[in-house]
Amino acid sequence: MKLFLSYQDQFGRWIKYQTQVNERDVFRVANLKETQMNKRFRITSQDGTLLDLIDF
Repeated sequence: MKLFLSYQDQFGRWIKYQTQVNERDVFRVANLKETQMNKRFRITSQDGTLLDLIDF
């Protein structure tokens, strides 16, 4: 299953950041990038289901 990592820009649009297959790794990267970039990140599955929203 593909997992898509996206972040929200200042205008509220979701920008695709990365596509991964490993679920643990995508959660780790999302938490790390959220603290580095100070942006809201979301993880979605390949059918568009929201799996997690990481907010600072």
